[in-house]
Amino acid sequence: MKTIALVIILALCPVLLVHADGNENENEQKVAVRMNRVKHPVTKKWGYAFKEQNINSPLHGIVATSINVLGAGSALLSKKESELIDWAVPSQYDEVASGFTDGLAEVVIGDKLGFINIYNCFIIPPIYDKASNLDGFCDGLAAVCKDGKWGYINRTGRYLIPAEYDDAESFGKHHVAMVKKGDKWGAIDLDGNVVVPFEYSNKTMMTLPLKNKSYKEGVEKVEQRYAANEYAERIKEINSLALPMAKQAAVTTKPAQPAPKSKGKGKGKSTTATKPATSSTPARPKELDLYRQQDDLTYSEVKENGLLGIKDNYGRWIVPPLFSSITHDKDDQCFIVCRESLYGCYLWNGARLINTYFDSMSEFKNGRSHVSSYDVHGYIDLDGNLSSDFISDLANKGKSEETLSADKAHTIYERCTDISPGYALAYNNMGILDLRAHDYNKGIKNLKIAIDLEPGNEVYVKNLEIAKKDRKERRSRRLNMGLTIATAVISLGCTAYSTYSAISGNSYSSGGYTSSSGISSGGGGGGGNNTCGACRGSGVCKVCGGSGQGARTASGTNVHVNCPSCHGSKVCKYCHGRKSSYSGGATGATCSDCHGAGKCYECNGTGSANGSTCWRCNGSRQCKACGGKGKK
Repeated sequence: MKTIALVIILALCPVLLVHADGNENENEQKVAVRMNRVKHPVTKKWGYAFKEQNINSPLHGIVATSINVLGAGSALLSKKESELIDWAVPSQYDEVASGFTDGLAEVVIGDKLGFINIYNCFIIPPIYDKASNLDGFCDGLAAVCKDGKWGYINRTGRYLIPAEYDDAESFGKHHVAMVKKGDKWGAIDLDGNVVVPFEYSNKTMMTLPLKNKSYKEGVEKVEQRYAANEYAERIKEINSLALPMAKQAAVTTKPAQPAPKSKGKGKGKSTTATKPATSSTPARPKELDLYRQQDDLTYSEVKENGLLGIKDNYGRWIVPPLFSSITHDKDDQCFIVCRESLYGCYLWNGARLINTYFDSMSEFKNGRSHVSSYDVHGYIDLDGNLSSDFISDLANKGKSEETLSADKAHTIYERCTDISPGYALAYNNMGILDLRAHDYNKGIKNLKIAIDLEPGNEVYVKNLEIAKKDRKERRSRRLNMGLTIATAVISLGCTAYSTYSAISGNSYSSGGYTSSSGISSGGGGGGGNNTCGACRGSGVCKVCGGSGQGARTASGTNVHVNCPSCHGSKVCKYCHGRKSSYSGGATGATCSDCHGAGKCYECNGTGSANGSTCWRCNGSRQCKACGGKGKK
């Protein structure tokens, strides 16, 4: 923000007008090199942004990547993030050149083309036809088209080579430019003299090997003349910054209407509004009592989709149509805007002084405007500088709100970072509030931003270490809880399946895994003697493996209990240790439940199971199926 404001203040200096000396200002050249053309992701208009964005911005990584690496790209930015772009020239144009050459850049607005300087002033107004190639100035001349005819102008807009060609290219490194007359191409030098005859139907053919003898000879002659300094007078004329007559008249002639007396503070600035061309739309824009004589600029208030903006007489959006109200400060040539009850400010050339971050903002007086946010008051100047204690007072306001409302305190800290993205304390305090709300990802992110802004702050570093430790312990607790629940569910499932398999008599269980048995020996039929399918002839309980013990998980602790299949007897409950079973049959056959033993197989004839009365025989110790007879 300060960088933009500094550039704008410099723009007000008379030395930057076209009356200045022809030598390029070294600082302007340096600033131009630092600019990249960028398309606004929301408005789709083009402008120039500084390559190195404000490193204090929390979105620096995203913005810098978008502008530095992609150049013209800004698709990575959301609408809110795009407001943090450090614009050198606001995004007001339908197309712009790739960069500044000789301190100027070609821009397209509507169907017209003009040239601006790094301060977004039209040095050459947009009066030329829109072109597909925006090559700018080379050798001090630029190819422009008007009414279908091409010629070459210098940096004041003065034609030095008449507009008499049907197409034209910029001058190249050989100080030669390809031009077209009728349907044939040729080439001219800086004086406009033909050095390659108009005999080529295609400009590409002019430079092709074996076909380019005329072009090669013409280029050699021009280079020899240039090296011999024969173009010295022409170069002097090209670099002359004397204003063209049309421009002189525009600057020296007063507006047609007499200037009314200013109702403001009166700084000697003209307040006459020159009427723009009649609009073709039914509702004419509101003409503002604001006029910049040195740039021939007038302003109009325009409503679009129910929201207000400001356009100048070139059709540029000085203030985008995003606001519910706009107050124009005539004396300080800026616009105070309001959106959703929050106030901000734009300067006369479209540079954004400050986003809408204040609850109130007064008109400027002696270069300062009174601002407030959450009942904290201060001042902002036309450089974008706030009174020294404003942000710290706002942060203290947030601190006092923490015990009353953490959400409101967080909102106040966010406002601090909106107004001053480099204020590390606000990020630290927001991070702590996020951690208290158990939002570890957001909290740690804010703490990292605070450390990036103040790497040597031990408090911020310690807070981040504690936050990472807490997050690690929290993750560990969550993992252990998940594993405990999973173990209990698996154990319960295994027990249920083992019991079902044992009761069905066609499978066995070992170590928590189940497998189908289906193994038998001997023949079937009544009274046939078969190997026990449950214990496979071992006589040992396969659920507990003969240990007589089972296990269950209670509150995360393993507790040993009697095996649910053999109730601690260790023997197979189906063959009662006989290692064989009997295949049922007709009446009188051996009982298939007790296998002829006559005693209860659940308690093995003891009358009790697991320390209590056997639930199957109710303590009678007899097989319920055969009544203790051993036969059906």
